[in-house]
Amino acid sequence: MKKHTAITIALILAAIVTHLFKLAALPAGLNVDEAGMAYDAWSLANYGVDRYLNSYPVYLINYGGGQSALYAYLAALCIKLFGFSTVSIRIPAFIFGIITVICGTLIISKSKICEKSYAALPVMAALYLIMPYFVMSSRFGLDCNLMLGTSTLAIYMILKAARSGQIHHYILAGICSGLILYTYAISYIIVPAFLLFVFVIMLIIRRIDFGQALAFIIPLAIMGIPLVLVQYVNMNGLPAMHIGPITITALTFYRATEFHVPTFDSLLEALKATFMYDWLDYNTNETYGTIYYISIPFAAIGLIVTIRNAISSFKSRSKRKEKELSPDVLIVIWFAIMVVIGSMLGGDGPNANRLNGIFYAILYLVTVGIVAVIGFFKNEIQVFAAVALVVIYGVFAVSFYKYYYVDDADHQYYLFQKQLDSAIDYVSNDPDLCGQWIYIVHNNQPYVPPYIYYMLATKIDPYTYNLPETGTSNYANYIFDAPEEINPDGVYIIYEGNDDYIELLNDAGLTNVQTFDGATVVY
Repeated sequence: MKKHTAITIALILAAIVTHLFKLAALPAGLNVDEAGMAYDAWSLANYGVDRYLNSYPVYLINYGGGQSALYAYLAALCIKLFGFSTVSIRIPAFIFGIITVICGTLIISKSKICEKSYAALPVMAALYLIMPYFVMSSRFGLDCNLMLGTSTLAIYMILKAARSGQIHHYILAGICSGLILYTYAISYIIVPAFLLFVFVIMLIIRRIDFGQALAFIIPLAIMGIPLVLVQYVNMNGLPAMHIGPITITALTFYRATEFHVPTFDSLLEALKATFMYDWLDYNTNETYGTIYYISIPFAAIGLIVTIRNAISSFKSRSKRKEKELSPDVLIVIWFAIMVVIGSMLGGDGPNANRLNGIFYAILYLVTVGIVAVIGFFKNEIQVFAAVALVVIYGVFAVSFYKYYYVDDADHQYYLFQKQLDSAIDYVSNDPDLCGQWIYIVHNNQPYVPPYIYYMLATKIDPYTYNLPETGTSNYANYIFDAPEEINPDGVYIIYEGNDDYIELLNDAGLTNVQTFDGATVVY
């Protein structure tokens, strides 16, 4: 046990190092939602309001349709402690990634598979270290990606509460479950459904009583009430409400998640997005998949073994009527609910970030599958099978790491844009340019609005900009779009990747060109 624990800790430390490596530079630029969150976090840290001048909102407006607030408040804390930087706004993603593997190994340490082999601990840590999804998702500030870490933490605390029976553990479990609600809107359905099944099972196995249930439910309800009020305000088209300094947000438009009756095709889409790849290059990579394609059979075997272990956990091993709550039960329920909800998602359908909460369950299943398969063999064959898997996964890991950290390090992902600090500083400090009309022209990605990158570059305070009055089309002499006709006296800041527009400006006689990382200034 000690040897396996030491190896597990070493692997987690390796994950810390690799996930921190190039954190500011990779992925290059900021995702459009990350940029919105970053300015709101800076504004909250310094002024106590978001960019719409809402005081301590429980839900962010972002670009109109809303954004969960937990990430922004964590980033605001990092900004307060370390100052504004790309690292500061990405640290919460990194931290909750590490929480996933720490709590994840603690969860599986209580499982039946770990009773048979402590190798499950280092196997899980190693898979977390090398699997593409865990590397990619913990490196940028997408609010919904915190669902993975918070749900893993909540599952661990529920398991700990059920096994210890102590009231303070039930309180902590309720708080951790409430945190999930502040990571992504679909958790409003997933968390209650999960807890309903879990509470029923805990009642059946007599691992919860009335007092323990209250200790869990009260903090969860307190945390959930503000979000219920947000839904009430927006469903009824009401203005924002204020409870002291806290804002119950009224969104620009109410983007209720569309659901449809699950079909076989939508089920396959959900499974493809989580076990293989989706259409967003910042989430997944088609070549390597989310977990490497070799892991899929192990996940299938792990699911069978985990279901079997979950069922067997209800069989009493003694004359006691009370039974321990098995982590296998929690994983099966969480996995099943995530798949069902994923197959019901409308809009753009399921993708990896919308279903990020499922990935600990997948990691668990793959771990169980690998340990079960290796355990099936005996003696020399078992050793050979283990070595073969280490070599195979090692080859995949080296190939992926080389691709992601070296070969593709400068790739600008869809909906990402590098910051405009250098270009705007250049224009602002040139007396011949700063007084002209200045156009910030995006690179034909319609959902990457220039105004937010201007706000980040200038660190203009939210009251001075006054977004509710000013809007997002222009500020002072800055125009956040290309003009209908080229203004020969204008100054143009062109997003990286829009070379066609630069050529158009050159043809119109604007031939002074200054190139910066992320943008080009033409005048």
